[in-house]
Amino acid sequence: MSAPEGLPRGGLRPPSQPRVITDGTWLMREFTGRRVGVVGPGGEVAPVVDHALASAGSVVAFCDHPDWLVPFGGDRVPGPLGRRLAARRLRRRVDDPWVRRLLTPHQRFGARRPVVAPAFYTALGERCRLVAWPVYAIMDRGEDHPLGVRTAEGIEHRVDVLVITAGAAVRTVTDATSSAPTRRPSRSTRSARPRAAVKETIP
Repeated sequence: MSAPEGLPRGGLRPPSQPRVITDGTWLMREFTGRRVGVVGPGGEVAPVVDHALASAGSVVAFCDHPDWLVPFGGDRVPGPLGRRLAARRLRRRVDDPWVRRLLTPHQRFGARRPVVAPAFYTALGERCRLVAWPVYAIMDRGEDHPLGVRTAEGIEHRVDVLVITAGAAVRTVTDATSSAPTRRPSRSTRSARPRAAVKETIP
């Protein structure tokens, strides 16, 4: 006897996978054709992006702040030499000066452990987009609708799956199907700029 239409053989539907991932299970997921968002510090976002791009249709990287990213073995190079190598790699991999500025950490090299992420820089601009504005709300309107990630410049970005890393500033998902009002960002948050922009020098 064949399985009823719409059901796999055996008659059981596969268990639905969570749309919001807040632990390390992203490493065991495939995101075939999905729009994936990743929220967190740059060093936590980059490895997730590297993994997701193998199967996702597109990825949006919501970086709270950038971290130094290095190739394999680069995390063992100390001090000023390590910084020079990491900065040179960033210049070579990212052509856009403004994006490079957004991806340049403010802290000294070694203040946080450099993160091995060999593919993140080259992925930007292909199927991966960088958003450096702070995230202030994550909206869930139900299974039939995409998730909404609201950032401080007033845009809601739509994704099918969202990975929220341990260091993300916003970790609460708002149930948008309820009648509870959504708190809007404060004036200071709305007028904020991506952190890397503070160092911009106008000749």
